[in-house]
Parts: sequence; C-alpha cells; structure tokens
Amino acid sequence: MKLKKFMVISLILIFSIMMFGCGHIKAYPIFPIPSPHVAKILDEVGTKDKEVWEWLNKLLDLCQQLGTCEEEK
Repeated sequence: MKLKKFMVISLILIFSIMMFGCGHIKAYPIFPIPSPHVAKILDEVGTKDKEVWEWLNKLLDLCQQLGTCEEEK
C-alpha cells in the first residue's frame, strides 16, 4: 500500500516538474529578411571583401536553419 502511494506521489511530482519546466521556453524572433535593395548592396559589399562575404553566408545559413529563408537553387 505504501509503495502504491509512493508511486502515485512520484508520478505527480514528475508530471508537475515537467509542466513547470516546459512553461519557460522562449520564443525567438523571426530572422529579418533584407529588402531587394539591401540584398543588392550587401552583395556588392560582399564581393569586394571576403570577410564580409563569409559573414553574410553565415547569416544566410542561420536564416535557413530557422526556416525563414529558402535555399538558393
């Protein structure tokens, strides 16, 4: 009888911890998509500077991982 009561209390405690633990998940903002004008300027700057080009590619990878951008074909 004590074992059954202990199991019920344990399950309630575990369920409570899971419910309160999942309640604090943060929603991250959507990655901003550049306008065509901004994309053109960034492309021009990126072709002139390799470091800028690499940074822009990292931003594009992040955008694709978040599902905000589609992969280029």
